[in-house]
Amino acid sequence: MDHQRKFLARRMLVPTMFDISRRYQPLVRKYAAIKLTKQFAFLHIWKCGGTTVQYLLGENQLPLSDEEIQRRKWMALLRDPIDRFLSAWAECGVRLYEGQINFNGNEKYSTLKWLNEEYDYRVRAFLREVKDYLPPERSCHTHAFPQANFMMNSTGHIDDHIRLVGDLSEMRIGLQAAGLRLGELDMVVRDANDDLVKKYYFQSKRELLSKETLLELCDFYALDYYLFDFDPPAVCLEPNSRLAML
Repeated sequence: MDHQRKFLARRMLVPTMFDISRRYQPLVRKYAAIKLTKQFAFLHIWKCGGTTVQYLLGENQLPLSDEEIQRRKWMALLRDPIDRFLSAWAECGVRLYEGQINFNGNEKYSTLKWLNEEYDYRVRAFLREVKDYLPPERSCHTHAFPQANFMMNSTGHIDDHIRLVGDLSEMRIGLQAAGLRLGELDMVVRDANDDLVKKYYFQSKRELLSKETLLELCDFYALDYYLFDFDPPAVCLEPNSRLAML
């Protein structure tokens, strides 16, 4: 796995490459991990397959401090940082505003004026809301926090329990690597297109993001790009950009 190779090569370098302000641990409480096998637990990085894993196994989620989680090795699944951010934006859009968005037949209208703003404006406004929640409190915005932060311990270092990381697109392979026997189980649980609010107001359209928004996203997710094998947008690798200097 490409993510695994890069992660193992760089995990110990994180404290020297990133300031402690970027190495925080999100407050996820009991929504942190799921028992997979006798040897492994699934580290729930929000928006990276946790609901599917919980559905497949019928297991409750547990806090990281739970004895059953602490005595196991951990595996995690990852996804492209910008795709995940847009998924988090949609998740929070539904949770925070669904009751205020109204649909009349095939026509859509809203009492929230900001929903009529340009796509790029709305996405960047959410990103800045996410940043305003740091240091993290428990809120919907936690869904958008960098994936690497879910791997941090209380001292700002990558937790030693983490042994396997893989891509969400290869969930079956990753879970099997942790010793889970899946058979022919369906790996898909939810379809965002089934939700009208997401479908009309919070679509994933990264091609509509401006250069400025992409640069801001790349800077926010610099730790993810450093640790994992994701290709950032070309604009984020231009000379003098943060990622180009890592």
